[in-house]
Amino acid sequence: MSQHVVLLLGDRDARERFIRRLDPRDAFSVIRIPATAADIGAMVVEACSAPGNHVVSCSSLAESTSLIGELRERSDGMPATIITAIEASTLVDRLHDSRYEPVAEREVVARSHLFAAQVEFADLLVVDGITRLGDDERGATLALLGALNPTAHVVIAPGHRSLHRLVRTESATPHAERPGWSRVLSGTADPHLTHPRVTTFRYENLRPFHTGRLLELIEDDLGSESFGRVIRSGGFCRFSTRPERSAFWNQVGAVIAFDPLPADEVVAEIAAIGQDIAFTGFDLDAAGLSTALDAAALTDDEWLQGAGAWRSGADDLPLWVHDEH
Repeated sequence: MSQHVVLLLGDRDARERFIRRLDPRDAFSVIRIPATAADIGAMVVEACSAPGNHVVSCSSLAESTSLIGELRERSDGMPATIITAIEASTLVDRLHDSRYEPVAEREVVARSHLFAAQVEFADLLVVDGITRLGDDERGATLALLGALNPTAHVVIAPGHRSLHRLVRTESATPHAERPGWSRVLSGTADPHLTHPRVTTFRYENLRPFHTGRLLELIEDDLGSESFGRVIRSGGFCRFSTRPERSAFWNQVGAVIAFDPLPADEVVAEIAAIGQDIAFTGFDLDAAGLSTALDAAALTDDEWLQGAGAWRSGADDLPLWVHDEH
């Protein structure tokens, strides 16, 4: 078999158990990248430069999108498979870890966001300890993983499978199209694992959010689980106080971020701005949450006042780069 790299992400203990179960006949060398490494991406690429097949184990705090980009740019087309090892009993806790970590290109990122990305961009999800859960929790855990990344192949550990066979199950879906929220918005979501408690729905509204009312909704209702437990939501939104720029709605657990998208090419199409967001969680009241989000959008009277009036409203969002506020 030609040279192949497995980028192993996820929970530390689950990664170590995965490594211990590797079949020596597969002849994959194991390279562990320290969590304290200053440039994890460069170390990954350097580790892969030696001949042979490699399993490169990285911290659950590594930024997977940057690692994928590094491999694409600097590995000269070397086949690479992204495997994320998950401890089933702590999955939801990991997705609610609101502690922040410094990353290379941004100041800080929540641990929950880093871990969610490792799940969403993986080719394979290796789930450890699932048999220790009760039937209902086991089904809900697997369904949640299926909702977060419908394209990934799920492997239940323990199990001694040939790593060469596993890497052949690499997803053909481009990394950017793997997250469940993205597939919901594109109409291509088709998770192979479902559970009655795991809900995913799409919210759309052509009008911008009233910035103040939306922030109140997030603080008072989403955090208190008034509409169920929202685990992950992602998509695109627009705020009344910043109508010229759309933002990426990026929520995992208790942490939500709004990252500005590049300036719109056609600002004049005011009627086309608004919200398109996918929500996933446990026991969600989709109708109730949608109604609350509608109430956070501009009313008829506010809409008719125009963008000049919208911009004058209170805006407690963090400043964006190149923002004029």
